[in-house]
Amino acid sequence: MEPRIIGYCRVSGDGQHGNDQDGVPRQHRVIESWAKKNKQRISEWIEDLGVSGTLAFADRPELSKLLANIYPAGIFVVEKADRLARDLIEGELIIRHFSRAGWKVISAETGEDLANSESPTAILMRQLTGAIAEFDRRNTVARLRVSRERKRKETGKCEGRKAFNNQSVLMRIRKLMRKKNGTKPSLQWVANQLNAEGMITASGKMWTTGMVYHFVHGAGSKVKRESGILSPSTQNKEIKMAKKLVVKKIQVNNKYTYICDKPVRIGSEVKLPTPHWMREFQDDTWIGKVTDLKSDYDGVCESVIEVLKK
Repeated sequence: MEPRIIGYCRVSGDGQHGNDQDGVPRQHRVIESWAKKNKQRISEWIEDLGVSGTLAFADRPELSKLLANIYPAGIFVVEKADRLARDLIEGELIIRHFSRAGWKVISAETGEDLANSESPTAILMRQLTGAIAEFDRRNTVARLRVSRERKRKETGKCEGRKAFNNQSVLMRIRKLMRKKNGTKPSLQWVANQLNAEGMITASGKMWTTGMVYHFVHGAGSKVKRESGILSPSTQNKEIKMAKKLVVKKIQVNNKYTYICDKPVRIGSEVKLPTPHWMREFQDDTWIGKVTDLKSDYDGVCESVIEVLKK
């Protein structure tokens, strides 16, 4: 009967999957080279992609499937010890699990059996390798943290979604926010116009009043000046105009936050859109009472539809 030989590949980052130098293809080549040299054939491949080397056996999506099918025992081959784990304790626990089930755990790079518990020297070298792998991981994490902090200080941002910088959309919003016949347009009207014209948000979704509000108080007041788009004086004028737009966040029923661009006071009754997660159970709108004229909530909010009683 042909022996059961499993090749195991693991990468931590999503961008490493197809990387020929640091990803799965390289690991495949090294393991296949070991198999050819030892006149063996890899009968099964297991790949944990985007999985940290600090996770336990049972927390790895693909490797954990072996728990239910660990017998009969065979040979488990990894490119090198740090592909099995980059945490000393977790690495030892995984190796012990295989060893107790009768498996050999081979490092294709060196050819040694990591599950060999007969030689004190082999155990010492295996644990030293695991400790070095853990040290290297922690050192890498520390360097990346320092780099992120430096970039955050230099640019004000390091991670998360890229800033919205579609100049044609930004210019259109400024134009729509101008007064018409002496009246300031509502945020809902601006959002409807953008959607009707096929303008999309940074995430490719439809515009809402909350998104327009965040543009007015965020991107609209921080947009970079670009030559050939708007002159500095025009930009300053339009940014000041955007900031003058009377919009505020109010609290309703001591619990919910909505955007309001209409005159309102504490005690006013307002008609509001029902949160999307509740629309299966009640009408699309509801009536609430204003309990505060300001709110610290900084997420995206819906807008008041109508003030019913001031």
